[in-house]
Amino acid sequence: MPRIAEPQRLLLLAALEAPDVALEHFLAWRKLAELNDVTGPELRLLPLIYQNIGPRIPDVPLRQRLRGIARHAWLQNRTRLDLCLSIIDCLSARHIPVLLMKGTAIILLLGDAGELRTMADCDLLVPEERAPEAFATLLDLGFRCEPGFAADRASLGDFRLRHAVAFAGRNWPQTRHFVSLVDLHWRPLAEIRAEEFAREIFDRSVPAGLAGRPVQVPSIEDLFLQSVVHGTKWAANKRFDWMADCLVVMQRVGTQFDWARLWETAERFGLAAILNEALESLAETVAVPIAPAVWRPPAGCRISSVEHREARVRQEDPSTRSRADWLALELHRVRREELQLSASRFETVLPALRDRIRVPRLPPSFYRIEAWRERFPDTFWFLSGWSGPEAEGRWTECSLASLAVRMRCSEKYPRLLLSSLPFMAPGHPAQRADFYADGRFMARLDWPLGSALPHRHILDLPPLGREQDHVVLQFRIAHPGVPARYGINTDDRWLGFFLIELSREWRQRRLTDGPIALESGSADLDLLLHGWGAAERTGCWTTGRSAALRWDGDIPRGTRVAVTIAACFAPNHRQTTGRVFINNRLVGRFRLGSNSSMPTDLLMRPPPRQGSDVTVLRFEIDNPISPAACGLSDDARDLGLFISKISVV
Repeated sequence: MPRIAEPQRLLLLAALEAPDVALEHFLAWRKLAELNDVTGPELRLLPLIYQNIGPRIPDVPLRQRLRGIARHAWLQNRTRLDLCLSIIDCLSARHIPVLLMKGTAIILLLGDAGELRTMADCDLLVPEERAPEAFATLLDLGFRCEPGFAADRASLGDFRLRHAVAFAGRNWPQTRHFVSLVDLHWRPLAEIRAEEFAREIFDRSVPAGLAGRPVQVPSIEDLFLQSVVHGTKWAANKRFDWMADCLVVMQRVGTQFDWARLWETAERFGLAAILNEALESLAETVAVPIAPAVWRPPAGCRISSVEHREARVRQEDPSTRSRADWLALELHRVRREELQLSASRFETVLPALRDRIRVPRLPPSFYRIEAWRERFPDTFWFLSGWSGPEAEGRWTECSLASLAVRMRCSEKYPRLLLSSLPFMAPGHPAQRADFYADGRFMARLDWPLGSALPHRHILDLPPLGREQDHVVLQFRIAHPGVPARYGINTDDRWLGFFLIELSREWRQRRLTDGPIALESGSADLDLLLHGWGAAERTGCWTTGRSAALRWDGDIPRGTRVAVTIAACFAPNHRQTTGRVFINNRLVGRFRLGSNSSMPTDLLMRPPPRQGSDVTVLRFEIDNPISPAACGLSDDARDLGLFISKISVV
């Protein structure tokens, strides 16, 4: 059974078959679809169809419309190629090597056969160590970064984390939609993070001509592999135009195509299953002009069941993937970080992959490339599992997110303050994550269900070794969610929590300096960790089942902590009940009702010294309820205690 819909298959055949047969397929397509309804991949095939059978189409108005579409594609390609050339000139002036990639390179290599291949944007590849400089060059030229990637917040780690960034023209975001003009790549494929792959692409590149100027493009085999891997990923509009690129290459290059090198590259970088799946799909859809014995996997090519699963899963809607599917993708991502792992059979490196996931490490190139460290003197290096920098922070994008933190050996109690928001959706479980430092379990982080306010967690870190200047942190996220699965938007990423800020510094505040005031405008509000509403004139409500705050230092011996409760939300003769913890030790219980005398001081004796210079006070409330649920107002917050101050007595 064809893996694409029948109308799409007919369009593909109309673009690629001999003219007489192609016309029959096009007329058959006309009985099933209307030209006005064509979008996405189908639209990109129309110029090729006109190039193949335009003069033979009997419907004159339809023929003229196709001619206009083909002419528009040709003019757009000319504009894009001129843009490519101007950018290459600027990069070359700064002595940055650059390759033209993907559709741009195919057009140059195939000549008239690829002249009407629609080129959406200009794809450029630069060496990874020159990526920050090339990135800055495009910003200097006035190009604007893609939505969701804040250029002013980009860090050194982002150039390892991502493989490319898209740029629009100067008039975005004034225009309504982001239209990518340039894709700047420093890795040829998002799936492969091994540095050797990009180096091989450069080493095997071939010369081509653009407007009479010499340029470099990848070899035809590397372009073929890129088309397959990029085109077979899931997309909202199912991609199949990659088949046209592959068929045109097969027809045009013929015996000059080096299939042995293609398969050797695919095997070494763990792409054999993806390549095999794509070629099988191609053969089921159209008549491949090369004998199967030539393009099928060579003898001795072994593909594991997990590799086959990855090849299948990456073509499916991410909102339908299981945790096992995501794990298969994660294993192969880690595998392709190093050539020695990707080039070995999957079964033999599985123990090493488990170790890499359990104890991630900082890639050596972070230390090798001094220019990067000078330009981006980061405290934090985002290693894997994170989105690009957005205006307010960044998301975790899988169940494992890793980063490295530069530390000082002199720090007695190294710690971080994490400010974040969890992924939330109706019916989605409350988020939690296990936090590890250098492979050691340190804490379990919870985000109470239903709280849309920022959470703060204190992350205690282990002391550094003598030869160590950084610590690698990992978050193992229990319940990532796909927004598209819940109808929130069309985002198909697997999101865990949104990192707002990760800080090594905070305002020092001891309880012995004076009472902690929680009213509006108080400087003490930055001590709140999670589970609090907006501060009011005389205090602050707890929201949800858990609320916590912190201060520096221990509580002096012989004293007690007094929490002044100004009110509790207990309508209809209810009672608000719960417990109080200091540094995770139970220190008190409360049972308050509407008839209780308010304000009241809840007195607690602190636990013995815990060996930390930070004290965390946490309230657990059994039965918070919202005024909206009681019909009292439209306030949907689940309220518990209204606290005005905390002091030591």
